[in-house]
Amino acid sequence: MAWLASRAWAGLGRGDSAAALGRRAVDAVERIRAELGSGWRQASFLAERGEVYGHLVEVLLSQGLAAQALEIADGARGRVLLDRLATVRGNSTSSAWELAAGERQLQSQIEQLLGRIDGLEGHADEDLSRRYRAELDRLHDNLERIRSEFAAALIRSEAGEPNRMAILGGRPDAARLQAALRPDEALLEYFIGLERSHLFVVTRDRIAPLALQLDRADLEARVRVVREILARRAAPDAVDPALEALHELLLAGARNSPLLAGVHRLVVVPHGILAHLPFGALKDRKTRRYLIEDYTLLSLPSAGVLPALRGAVRTAESAGPIAFAPLGDELPGTVAEVRAIRTAMPASRVITGAQASEDRVRQALRVNSIVHLATHGVLNARNPLFPRLELSAGRPGANDGAGNDGRLEVFEVDRTQVGAALVFLSGCETGVAGGAVAGQARGEDYTTLARAFLHAGAANVIATLWRIEDEGAAAFAAAFYRELARTGAENRNEVTDGLAFAQREILRQPRYRSPFYWAGYLLSGSGDLGARPRPAVRSLTG
Repeated sequence: MAWLASRAWAGLGRGDSAAALGRRAVDAVERIRAELGSGWRQASFLAERGEVYGHLVEVLLSQGLAAQALEIADGARGRVLLDRLATVRGNSTSSAWELAAGERQLQSQIEQLLGRIDGLEGHADEDLSRRYRAELDRLHDNLERIRSEFAAALIRSEAGEPNRMAILGGRPDAARLQAALRPDEALLEYFIGLERSHLFVVTRDRIAPLALQLDRADLEARVRVVREILARRAAPDAVDPALEALHELLLAGARNSPLLAGVHRLVVVPHGILAHLPFGALKDRKTRRYLIEDYTLLSLPSAGVLPALRGAVRTAESAGPIAFAPLGDELPGTVAEVRAIRTAMPASRVITGAQASEDRVRQALRVNSIVHLATHGVLNARNPLFPRLELSAGRPGANDGAGNDGRLEVFEVDRTQVGAALVFLSGCETGVAGGAVAGQARGEDYTTLARAFLHAGAANVIATLWRIEDEGAAAFAAAFYRELARTGAENRNEVTDGLAFAQREILRQPRYRSPFYWAGYLLSGSGDLGARPRPAVRSLTG
């Protein structure tokens, strides 16, 4: 792999500026990739491409070019998304929405067939059952083909839209990134390589790279173990040693240095498996305090997102908060949750049961300042590009032709011009990538519902890293919205502060002190409810 990095570096002009060297290095790697053509050779290169970028990061750091190394490290994760999708079905000529309609029709066929198979359970005619199962497999194959075509068309339709592409992932400009940071903030960007890993600590006046002494396979195992323990609602004593060990690996170097002096807010840009780690629960072995007790936390899919989300443009005033609980009979705790929101913020509206339809939710996302969705989040293990939220089905033909079947999928979120300053996804695993759950390629943390809402225009998204419990979720939401109502427009960081307040309050309650109840909530976005630029949205149908 090193020869590719050497080839990319060779031929770069010795008189080039540091910035030009960094940009030309990535351009050289892209030219090499193009030379490989299509088929298995390019696919193999794409699977290992991260290490090419890793070698370039090392070369740039050896030259003292920390800002350019940061840009390369962040750009590498962005290319994972663009290459993964844009090359799936590059020769597709169908429009994106026609593909989506085909997907929905196939999904309906599959559901009908599943019903028929369920009806065969217990019957002795095994040949008949096998024939239906073969047909089911065929339909599943067709479904995934159409979904892949749709995803590729979606990415191609967004070429040239810089804010949206930054949210998808792309190379940031280090100077713009530093200017977007606030005086008491630091951005922590992780780059986890096969051989070497780094943490970039970025403030308004400094970019400092720190080498991380860790093994990637060991790190991945540690994170998975922590998630498994937390999922069992383990008491702090059972999980704290593992959280302390991860704190030592990932944060001790920065916290034991002067780099975070005067910093009270951390913007975390994880990499690979770290996208599924609850950073707020990492614990300092010396002080016995969780990270969230000392800092507020904001998480971003790439550093390039921050300048795209923060700006001086204020959108028009929108309607007040609205909370949905479509599955009250199945999840009675969600009704208590949205009522607690109304108690904390009397101006908010609550919509439950059949009224909480997909059509109504999409309308609220366009105009409401805060949209809270208390419902099931469903991952798609067969195709991790298509997680969804479960809502109520509405009138056939509603929703401007987009369908109203009660399943709000990623492609439908993207087609909605989301105007919300905050979308709170209070469902199971709404911040988790289906690819990680299915054991698929690293770097697929872009396939989350949270990322879809950011991509569609939301200024902030709160999502979850694991399955949540009804009563705990209601207590958490009540604490969060009480603090949001108390601080109001006086606080420039009201969303980050509100989330940190809720986590600190909940962890102090004996019933909910396990990190299971509070650490799984993840905030992505600008961190405030005020000004931000609105990404341009291009129609997929015209």
